[in-house]
Formats: sequence, C-alpha cells, structure tokens
Amino acid sequence: MENKTLSLKFKNHQSLFQHTFQERLSKFFHPILGFDIVKFDDLMHCKFEYKEDGKTSCSDFVKQRFGENIQKMIEILLSI
Repeated sequence: MENKTLSLKFKNHQSLFQHTFQERLSKFFHPILGFDIVKFDDLMHCKFEYKEDGKTSCSDFVKQRFGENIQKMIEILLSI
C-alpha cells in the first residue's frame, strides 16, 4: 500500500514539475532516498542562475521565480 501511495504522490507532481523546470521529475527522485535536493539545487544554479548570496535560500528563490505553489510542491516532494 505504501508504494502505491508514494507512486501516486510522485505522479501527481510529474507534469507540473516538467512543465515548470523542463526536466523529468524522475531524474531528481531516487526510489529509496526520495527527492534529491542537491541535484535540484544544481539545476537551480545551472539552468536558472540561482546564486547563493547568504540572504536568499533556494526555497526563497523558487518562490520568487516560480511562485508559492511550486515552492510548496518542492516541499511535498522532499517529504515523500
């Protein structure tokens, strides 16, 4: 039952993630470890020019650039 729940949560966010970041969510998701925040952070740096300035977190950057709904989606993915 738990695997089906995880799979459903993952599928619920696939298209929004791909539409927003032009990347497959599966590229950032490990079946045992979950969402790879380090890989996602690298994406923000390389593709979207996120710069660590000591003031703006990656989460804040996502919220500013893509909106609160996308920031919340990332938080949900981190909890899966």
